[in-house]
Amino acid sequence: MAHDGREGLEKVYQLQPAVLLLDVQMPVLDGPSMMRRLDDSSYKGQLAVVLMSASPLLTELGRSVGAAHLLRKPFDLKSLLTIVRTASDGHRHE
Repeated sequence: MAHDGREGLEKVYQLQPAVLLLDVQMPVLDGPSMMRRLDDSSYKGQLAVVLMSASPLLTELGRSVGAAHLLRKPFDLKSLLTIVRTASDGHRHE
């Protein structure tokens, strides 16, 4: 867990998670900008990104930054867990 996008980016490099849950709107560095920085960096891990937003433009935005999964807010816990499991299973098989 991170308080903002910049802290989240540091944790990705440090912890190298299999799945990253990102909100489109975050303080300091938003989710799409964070994904672009990961693409432009030396981070080579296989990372399944779940991009979350209430925005009707979520699908278009998710495609533009290469999100593996999209989750529209509000969402229920079951939907989130299903997507995280799917993303982490895909990560392990690559």
